[in-house]
Amino acid sequence: MGLLRLLRRFPRVILETPVAIAHDGRAILAQATDISEGGVALIVQGTPPPEGATVCVSFKLPTSPGALDLSARVIHVMRSGDDFYLGLQFARLDDAAKKLVRRYINTRRFLFGDLRAPSSSPIVGQRMTERLRRLRRHVALM
Repeated sequence: MGLLRLLRRFPRVILETPVAIAHDGRAILAQATDISEGGVALIVQGTPPPEGATVCVSFKLPTSPGALDLSARVIHVMRSGDDFYLGLQFARLDDAAKKLVRRYINTRRFLFGDLRAPSSSPIVGQRMTERLRRLRRHVALM
């Protein structure tokens, strides 16, 4: 799992927030599970949009003042019981949206040590622990 994370283009972090999806004139409510600069993973109950479909997604990041309204493409759909797991790829993030997503990712990664799929490598764990230690010292001095 650690190797797969290293091969990803964008790091993923946990995001647990409601997401509204608009597709073919209907609204679908979903729950986000993780996010990266490249896209977002969702859990949907009910009929999801098909793979390849272009959808509009709207959600609020905990670190942003308002909702993000973005265009995305459904990359994959997997079924598990009554739930569907969707992988959405953002069509294009403007600079403001990219900045908000990066701020959230950096907050999760560096303040909470959060990574969606943590590496089991002791070197990666050691590096993250040292970054957190430095950040906590910096915050304590403020």
